[in-house]
Amino acid sequence: MNRCDVNAVLDHAEALLGERRTLREVAEPAQAFVAALVARRIPGRVWVVCEDVKGQEDFATELAAWCSRVRLFPEQELPNEDALPDPETASERLEILRGLAEGDGNEVVVIHHDQWNSPVPARAKVSRNVVRISNGVVIPMEDLAGRLLKAGYELTTQVSARGQFARRGGILDVFSFQAVRPVRIEWFDDVVESVREFDLDSQSSVGSLECVEILLVAGGEGTARLVEYRSADDVVLEIEPESEPDGAVIGSGPEMDGGKAVAFFPVPFGELGAGDLILDQVKREKFFDQLGEWAAAGWVIVFACNNEGEGERFRELAADFDFDASGLKFVAVPATRGFVCPQAKLAVLSDAEIFGRSASQRAHRAALRRDRVRSGRAAMDFSEFEEDDFVVHLEHG
Repeated sequence: MNRCDVNAVLDHAEALLGERRTLREVAEPAQAFVAALVARRIPGRVWVVCEDVKGQEDFATELAAWCSRVRLFPEQELPNEDALPDPETASERLEILRGLAEGDGNEVVVIHHDQWNSPVPARAKVSRNVVRISNGVVIPMEDLAGRLLKAGYELTTQVSARGQFARRGGILDVFSFQAVRPVRIEWFDDVVESVREFDLDSQSSVGSLECVEILLVAGGEGTARLVEYRSADDVVLEIEPESEPDGAVIGSGPEMDGGKAVAFFPVPFGELGAGDLILDQVKREKFFDQLGEWAAAGWVIVFACNNEGEGERFRELAADFDFDASGLKFVAVPATRGFVCPQAKLAVLSDAEIFGRSASQRAHRAALRRDRVRSGRAAMDFSEFEEDDFVVHLEHG
């Protein structure tokens, strides 16, 4: 397989953009790719602002195929005012806020427009209230336990949820508010001897850590707004803004100043359904004829596939219909949208679109993410409980 590095694809188009950060003639399938081109020229933090929640989630998924710095700031959905926040979502938000509070990161944070005013803990409070524990550090267990209690952590016999800690001799188990897993810290006298993550269900260790950060502030303390985490040097990149933009823009409309545009378009051979390349002769001929024209004109044709197997499948299919795919570049990225840029002589094809499953694949990825975030710990609505109701613990029975 003629493999190609992601950076090689980005390099090919980047020279065409120059120093531009505002590009308006960019079709929707190419907008995440162009955002990645803009972000890679910016060493600091970039805020990518979408118009709504669905657009935010879809864009973050597509952008992550081309940019490794992407962080999606999740929406904290509450079914009603009496419901508790989903703990997985609250944890993910806190972890991102902790990084933002440091002020020197290079994240590409994807939000939607209304989240600028999302209530969050104050930036100064998040940055000050972090305890870093590493192997060999001197910190008495009693001091750490006291700080945890003061911060609102619950002392229990066994850790089963975020915001809890437990003590056994020279061992302290802590499940930090923002962490994915709890940690087990072991002391020798006042010196930390080891830090390990452990599984919540089995309570057994799953791996050693050099350092762990324990956040001494909970996510529910919404005394500030997310916009207060935006620093003066941060770059804002708005996607298809409906109102006056607050920063650079990527959109599909015409250039405002009438200047020469760098244009990106959808692939020109139309939508392909599942099996069309094999069963629909007209669509198949149009598809391979277009690839042949691009190849003859010296275009770079990139085939974005989830894995090498999908690339091999396409090569075999092309050979069955007498098309030489040896000149195509294959890159292992989970992009679901294809596009072309005539000025760069670049065509990016997606295995999901070519094999007719792009929409279902995007929906499947969004569902997987929602399942991972909630992971069975749904928000609890206490208004549904009545006196004398029986309650069964989700994990312990």
